[in-house]
Amino acid sequence: MTALYELTAQYQKLFDLAVQFEDEDQQAFLDTMEGLEGEIEQKFEALCKIKVSIEAQQEGLKTEIARLQARAKTCSNNIDRIKNYIFIQMQQFGTTKLKAGIFSIGIQNSPPSLSIPDESKVPQEFVQMCPVIDRAAIKDAIKNGRTVDGCELVTGQHLRIR
Repeated sequence: MTALYELTAQYQKLFDLAVQFEDEDQQAFLDTMEGLEGEIEQKFEALCKIKVSIEAQQEGLKTEIARLQARAKTCSNNIDRIKNYIFIQMQQFGTTKLKAGIFSIGIQNSPPSLSIPDESKVPQEFVQMCPVIDRAAIKDAIKNGRTVDGCELVTGQHLRIR
């Protein structure tokens, strides 16, 4: 592991459990965290170091996911290009079926799909209106002293580590 911080053996074990590929060892992770020794300040400092290290690893994984997604998209585009090329070539040759070695290639009709060039001409019976709650407007109204039935502002708590 390339760590941002040097960790003692007990904290290194916790870090290793935290970055495992499976979430199945959650209880082992919690048990290890509970069993950490030391003063509360030292314990929390080490836990914050672990948190920062995990966040760094998470960012690396996100970057790798984005890279692999881009690579998968390129593969998908190339598959589409190959299929489109074969389709156009078969149309130009005027054939709809072809045996090419171990492959059987055919052009067939697709199932009907709906095209709506001008949505304004669609009869109302086919138009669905879904109500959308304007949460920001409700929040502003309550902050300005207005009572909105069924709504309330709730203030929770969260942990901030700097």
